[in-house]
Amino acid sequence: MKNFIQPGHALTIKNSPVAASSGDQILIGSIFGVSVADVEEGGNLVLQIEGVFWFRKNRSEVITTGQQLSVDSGRLTNDISTGPIVAVAIEDAVEDQILVAAKILPTVIPGDNQPAPDPTRITPSSLLTENDHILDPIGGFGPESDDQPEPEPSPIPIEEEENA
Repeated sequence: MKNFIQPGHALTIKNSPVAASSGDQILIGSIFGVSVADVEEGGNLVLQIEGVFWFRKNRSEVITTGQQLSVDSGRLTNDISTGPIVAVAIEDAVEDQILVAAKILPTVIPGDNQPAPDPTRITPSSLLTENDHILDPIGGFGPESDDQPEPEPSPIPIEEEENA
């Protein structure tokens, strides 16, 4: 493929607007991920955008399994009014706990008539509107949907084995 750039589990942000250390949680526009290596501002920042990680959280918050999480002042929070939803908790995190285990969620795509977020600016401000759409990496509509297309039959004929 002539138009392939890179696999999607990690993204390279060229001319990074921020310096980062390996393991830092970074939000650039609506791209959220974990820095793979140390990088200076202006360098090539590689962000892991898929997977489950330990993230810093506000010590005073109680987070429960399955809660959607946003970013506030560089930490994950269950107050989703602070910015885009970037992860979901995969286990409970009690008060006084400083870390939460969470899975990074798929990229947010601006909805109809909404401008794309500025990719050169880190912002925890709200980027989602009621018109935003979540990119589903599997391409489905969920198990409850009637809108799912019927699976296509296999184009490869399956030969039955003959019994001797």
